[in-house]
Amino acid sequence: MTNGPLAAFLAGIFAFAGEPEAQTVPANTVPANTPNFLLDEGVPPPGANVACEPTKERPHPVVLVHGTFETMDQNWAVLSPRLKQRGYCVFALNYGNRGLDRIQDSARELEVFVDRVLRHTGAKKVSIVGHSQGGMMPRYWMKFLGGENKVADLVGIAPSNYGIELSQPDSGQSSAPRTRAAPASSKRLAPRSSGNSIAATTRPAPAPSPR
Repeated sequence: MTNGPLAAFLAGIFAFAGEPEAQTVPANTVPANTPNFLLDEGVPPPGANVACEPTKERPHPVVLVHGTFETMDQNWAVLSPRLKQRGYCVFALNYGNRGLDRIQDSARELEVFVDRVLRHTGAKKVSIVGHSQGGMMPRYWMKFLGGENKVADLVGIAPSNYGIELSQPDSGQSSAPRTRAAPASSKRLAPRSSGNSIAATTRPAPAPSPR
C-alpha cells in the first residue's frame, strides 16, 4: 500500500513536532446531537466523536486507538484537533480497561466501534491511527477477526508489534494477568520482513527529524 495523505500529514506533524499550531477546535466538548455509542465512550479528545460526514478529499473516517495505560483523551489531545482542522472525520474509543484486557477482547471492542462508525458516517472503510498497543491490536483484528476489508490504512506510532507482558518483579505476580499479548517469540504477528499480509498494510509513523 502506497503512502497516502494521512500518512504524509502525520509525517509532517512528527517532523515539526516542536512548532506551535493555533488551536481552533473546542476542547473536550460533547455536542447534544452526539450518537449514544459515542457518548458511551466518555469525554473525547478535542475534535473527535462529533457529527461529521466524510468528503471526497477525506473519504475515510480516522479512528484513533490509544496505547496501554492510556485513555483516548490523554493519548490524542494534540493529534485529534490537528486532524480535525485538516478536514478529517475523527473518532476515538476507550477500550480494554486502559488496554489491560486481553488483546482478543479489545479487538472485539474495536470491531464493534468501527462498525458503528461506518454506519454512522456511511463510509466504506476507516483509517486507523494507533499508538503502542493501539498500533498492534488493530492488526490482530484485521488478520484474525475479518477487519482487513474495513481498513483503508493503518498508521502505527511506536506500535508494540511483538506484544506486551506486564509483571511485578518484586512479587513475581502479574500486575495484569490478561495483558499478555503476542510475545516476542510469537509468529502470529511477525514483522514486515516475514511477508505477513497485515504488516504490509501497516506503516509506522516516522521519527522526528533531528534539530
